[in-house]
Amino acid sequence: MKFISKVLGLFFLSSSLLVNAENLNECDELKEYLGKKVEFTECKNDNEGRINSIGIYDFGMNEEDFKKIQSYETITDFSYILSNGEINNKSGYPTSIKYLTDLKNLKNLEILYIGYYTYKMNCSPDYSSYPECYTYFTATIDKDTFKDLKNLKELSLYRIDLSQENINEISTLDNLKSLSVESSVFDKINDTKDLNNLSNMNSFSYRASVVGESTTYLPMELINNFTSLKELNIHLYSNFHGAASFLHDEINFTASDNNNIEILDLYGIKITESTVDEILKLNNLKELKLDTCRFDLNDEVFNKLEKLGNRCPMKISYIYCEDQDPLVDVDNKNCEPTTSTKTSTPTTTTKKSSTTKTTTTTTKKSSTIKKPTTTTTKKSSTTKKPTTTKTTKKSSTTKKSSTTKTTKKPTTTKTTKKSSTTTKKPTTTKKTTKKSSTTKKSSTTKKTTKKSSTTKTTKKKYKEIHYH
Repeated sequence: MKFISKVLGLFFLSSSLLVNAENLNECDELKEYLGKKVEFTECKNDNEGRINSIGIYDFGMNEEDFKKIQSYETITDFSYILSNGEINNKSGYPTSIKYLTDLKNLKNLEILYIGYYTYKMNCSPDYSSYPECYTYFTATIDKDTFKDLKNLKELSLYRIDLSQENINEISTLDNLKSLSVESSVFDKINDTKDLNNLSNMNSFSYRASVVGESTTYLPMELINNFTSLKELNIHLYSNFHGAASFLHDEINFTASDNNNIEILDLYGIKITESTVDEILKLNNLKELKLDTCRFDLNDEVFNKLEKLGNRCPMKISYIYCEDQDPLVDVDNKNCEPTTSTKTSTPTTTTKKSSTTKTTTTTTKKSSTIKKPTTTTTKKSSTTKKPTTTKTTKKSSTTKKSSTTKTTKKPTTTKTTKKSSTTTKKPTTTKKTTKKSSTTKKSSTTKKTTKKSSTTKTTKKKYKEIHYH
C-alpha cells in the first residue's frame, strides 16, 4: 500500500507540473507585474512559454522592477526606452538611464536597444506635425551597463550622451557585429583606439537630425578604429517642412588607408569634392548608395565620381537625386573577362560546320541514284526477300530489262515510283532517299547555322567587354 501511495503521489505531482508548464506565459506574468508603469511594444515567448524578446517604454519603473525583468535569463532581444514625453521645464525629470547595470544576468542577450525620449514643444499644437518645432534631449548611461555582455551581437543607442567609460566597456564586447548610434553625443569621448579590438564588428550606422542639433561632428576617429568594418551608414534627416526641407549638411567624412568598407550608404548629405576624394579612397568599395543627397561639384569632380562606376563589382544607386544626378545607376557584376572570351570563341560553330560536310557526302551518295542499275543490284537483296513468292510466278520479268519492268510492277511500288521520279527530277532526291531525313536535318542545321545562338552570344559578350 505504501508503494502504491508513493506512485500515486509522484503521478499527481508530475501531472501538476505538466499543467503548469503548459500554462506558463511569462509575458502575461510580467505585464501584470509592471502594470501601467510601462508600455509594451513587444513581448514574445518561446515554445516553452518563456520570454525571449521584450520591448518597453519606461514611464516610472523602479529598481525592483528592473530586477524583475533581469531575472528572465531566456531573453535574447531587449529594447528599453526611458520616456518622459513632453516636458515643460528643464528640471524635474530623469536625465540618466539607471538600473541597467545588471544586464549581465541576461546571459543569452544578443540584441540590445537603449533609448531616451524626452522633448520640449516650441510651437503651438497646430504645428505638432512639424519636426522643427521639437527640441529633443539626451541622457547618460550609468557605468557598467555594457560590462560582461559576452554574447551581445547588436547594440543600438538613441539620443545617448556617451561617456569614455561607455566606449571602454563597448570595446570589450568581443562578439559585437553591429553598432547603431542615432542622434547621440560624442563630446566626452577622448580615446577610441580600444574599439580596434572588436574584430567581428562589420556594420556601423550613424543617424542624426539636421534641424536643432549639431551634425557637423561625425565620430570618424571612432569609425576608422573599426578596422574590420564593411558597412557604413550615415543618415541626416532633412525631409522637414518648408525651408528646412532643403537643408543638407556637409560631413567631416574621412577614411583611413587600411579601411575595409564595402558598402557606403549616405542619406541627406551635401556631397562636396572632399567627400568624393574620401569615397575614392575606399579601395574595397562594392556598393555606394546616395539617397536624398545634393551635389556641390564641378565637371572635373563629376568625372572622378564617374570613374568609380568602372570598378567591378560595383553598384551605385541614386535615390531622389534626379535634379543633380551626375551618373546613372551602375550595376557591374560580371568581372571576369575570361568567361566572356570563352563563350565568344566559335568552337561550337566549327563542329556544326563539320556536320554540313557530312551532308554534302550524302548528296554525293544520292547522285548514285542516277544509275538505277547499280542501285537495284545493290538493293535487290532487299527486294528479293519480300518478292520471293511473286517472282516465281513472273520469272519472265526478270529476263527483260530490269529497268523497265521494275518501274511497272515492282513489289515495293512506292519506292520504285519515287525512284522513277528521282530519275526524272534528280533535284528531289533529297526527299526520296532513305537518308533524306539526314538531308532534312542538314537543312535544319543550315538554318541553325544562319541563326546560331553562338553568334548572338558573341555580340552580347562583345558589348559587355566593351562596357567594362
